[in-house]
Amino acid sequence: MESVALTCALIMPALLLQKPHQSAKVKEYISYLEWRLKVLNEGGIHLLLHEGRTIQSQLSTKPRSARSEAELARTFAKLMFAGKIRPAIRLLTDRNKGGSLNSEQKSCL
Repeated sequence: MESVALTCALIMPALLLQKPHQSAKVKEYISYLEWRLKVLNEGGIHLLLHEGRTIQSQLSTKPRSARSEAELARTFAKLMFAGKIRPAIRLLTDRNKGGSLNSEQKSCL
């Protein structure tokens, strides 16, 4: 039973605190959490798992549209000319996920 208990302990926060839908408000979170705790106390873990799978399947799988290179360059230039260095750098690192540069970009340095 230890492996089952450990698995439950690991997935419980995600199941209980999962966002019910994209535009959920705080009151909705509270009511859903109360309902989920009630279901859990009554032994309805399968119902919670089903709800979690349903919510996960409804999530959008499309990646966010990437900015065009021209738009990115304009935004970066505007931030730099305004003296906002940190937001300008963050714009580039967020776009590249903060990873290392590829070999083509390294050769330009």
